[in-house]
Amino acid sequence: MTEDNRERPMQPAREAISSSETASQAPGGLPPDEQAENTAEVAPVRFVQPPAGSIEFGAFTQLLTAAQQCGLVANTDAIVTARDREFRLGRYQRAFDIIEGLYLQLNARAAQRQGELRRQEIQYKSGTLKMSPKEWMLKQRRDTEQSQKIDRARRQFARVLDALNALRASQIEPTA
Repeated sequence: MTEDNRERPMQPAREAISSSETASQAPGGLPPDEQAENTAEVAPVRFVQPPAGSIEFGAFTQLLTAAQQCGLVANTDAIVTARDREFRLGRYQRAFDIIEGLYLQLNARAAQRQGELRRQEIQYKSGTLKMSPKEWMLKQRRDTEQSQKIDRARRQFARVLDALNALRASQIEPTA
């Protein structure tokens, strides 16, 4: 093994800024009094961080993907609205209401779909639905795949709703 391939020791760090310079400037690079003036001029929307271990934005994205793939949720943009507007601003009750409405819509449409699949199966077995056995098998395979996507969406909805419910409950805790 040559000397070039060996690990080299870390190079010494640059000289640290003196403590007097850091004390006179805030993290934004401005002196504290100028930074206070700048923050007073611009009043950005303050996003609320959810408690650790509860839910993160990725769960909403997974829910959105599952809802789009199952094809039974009409307004998937509402999930984005709940995530980007209501959840980030700490309005957990409103986010919960939006997601719960979509979940109820999904369950209603899934129940209708199951009823339609049962009717088709009865028609096929009675001979009123004309389809070859191969076509029927392919149809059942497609229906099973679609049912799996719906079940995945239901699980994602339940996951997000449970987390939002916990956040909502912690937000409404009675004060002593």
